[in-house]
Amino acid sequence: MTDFLYPTKQRLIDWKLQPKRALGQNFLLDNQIVSRMCHFLGATPHPILEVGPGPGALTWALLSFMDNPITIVEKDTQFLPILEDMKSRAAGRLSIIHGDFFHMALPQHPFCAVGNLPYNVSTEIIFHFLKAAQPPEKMIFMVQKEVADRMAAPHNRDGKSAGTKDYGRLSVMLQWCCDVKKVFDVPPSVFWPAPKVTSSVVMLTPKITAHHRALWPLMERGVKGAFSQRRKMLRQSLKTIVPDALAVLALAGLDETKRAEDLSIADFEKLAHALKEYTKKEA
Repeated sequence: MTDFLYPTKQRLIDWKLQPKRALGQNFLLDNQIVSRMCHFLGATPHPILEVGPGPGALTWALLSFMDNPITIVEKDTQFLPILEDMKSRAAGRLSIIHGDFFHMALPQHPFCAVGNLPYNVSTEIIFHFLKAAQPPEKMIFMVQKEVADRMAAPHNRDGKSAGTKDYGRLSVMLQWCCDVKKVFDVPPSVFWPAPKVTSSVVMLTPKITAHHRALWPLMERGVKGAFSQRRKMLRQSLKTIVPDALAVLALAGLDETKRAEDLSIADFEKLAHALKEYTKKEA
């Protein structure tokens, strides 16, 4: 293993790094967790982009267990000295971008993305990646368990036709364009300070084609409209996005008395195509 220094609690204190409660910061202090994240990233020939490394626990694991070039994106200036220290030991394999992830240019070549994501913007970060001209080949992210459960929620469970309570907008949009797998949970005790929620690591493998790109706005529109009032029938909930919901549902071949949770991902794609056809007719 390369001689990098894992950011233990004492080392962070020595570097005068303290979690900022106002920003919801919780420092990961368990090297087994970040090692497992590297394991699920697997052997890849592609460069790695890490979002929000903080004091560098996952960065340490990536440098220690993988040979790929790594770029990290960090907005908080307090972490730059400890990250620069890692960079000095990385023999040219580590690049640091100090700035806002949402304002940076994403790679135009194949790459993988990882990160212990800020929970308040985790879904925005994931969708930002998916809408890029070159989405990552694979994404390994730690998010709040509740969000991970929604990402991976199936439409069917125990033979029932309707989705689970977690099945919603996030489930449909992600599973439509990615293979989604929740790989393991992370207890609060491995963080400093311990958060009030359990975390989970998810693995996302995008499968985005020209078809997905062309249909994305309409898919997003239909899913948002259907789940905006998820307990109401589609003939009612879709009125929030289109004047004649019944006409759209007829074009899609969907039962107007169904609710959003009754629709499979394939049904939502039919709805998106129907919205496209309906818009053409109305133009």
